[in-house]
Amino acid sequence: MILLTDGIDTVGSDPLDAAVEASDEQIMIFTITFSNEADQDMMDKVAEAGSGKHYHATNGANLALIFQDIARQLPVLISR
Repeated sequence: MILLTDGIDTVGSDPLDAAVEASDEQIMIFTITFSNEADQDMMDKVAEAGSGKHYHATNGANLALIFQDIARQLPVLISR
């Protein structure tokens, strides 16, 4: 799962609790924040709970590099 967010928790359930639930279902979580006010510490914890990684995109070119890095980390499944 890739979560693009301003990183500011304003409504809904606790994002860390949701990340733990997703992790229990074997869902990897990568978080990308893009706001200077983003709670990057919380998004880092969310990504960590989901065996992923947190990124902070500063512009479009940076976002493209982030997506490339995420693609390199995804598990590969080869089947016949």
